[in-house]
Formats: sequence, structure tokens, C-alpha cells
Amino acid sequence: VQGGSLDKLVGEVTDGTLYQIALQSLAGLSYLHENNILHRDIKPDNILLQYCANSSFTIKLADFGLSKQY
Repeated sequence: VQGGSLDKLVGEVTDGTLYQIALQSLAGLSYLHENNILHRDIKPDNILLQYCANSSFTIKLADFGLSKQY
């Protein structure tokens, strides 16, 4: 993903950007839980930012190697 992972951006993003990252990450986790999936490895390395043409971004959750369906 062209934006890279969140771990590379720690300390370089504004509070507003962090707020958007948190909202999108929580929305993604909520979607997973609604579909009975536990990620079990949420960390900055596994949160990817995909930038769009208008300078906005979309969060992508990655690395489902430890995930579990319940």
C-alpha cells in the first residue's frame, strides 16, 4: 500500500489524522467482530494507509495470520 504502515508515521502525523486513523481502524474491527472474526494482532505494523487522489486516506487492516473465527 503506497502510504505504508502506521508504525512508520508515528510522531509525524497530526492529531486530526490520528483521530481519522483511530475511527477507521475501529470501524474495521467492528466489521470483523460483526462477522465473528477476531484479528488478534492489532499493532501499528498491521495498520496500512492507502492514500487517495484528494489527499485523504483509507485504512487497511493487514496480517490475518493470527485471526480466529468464532
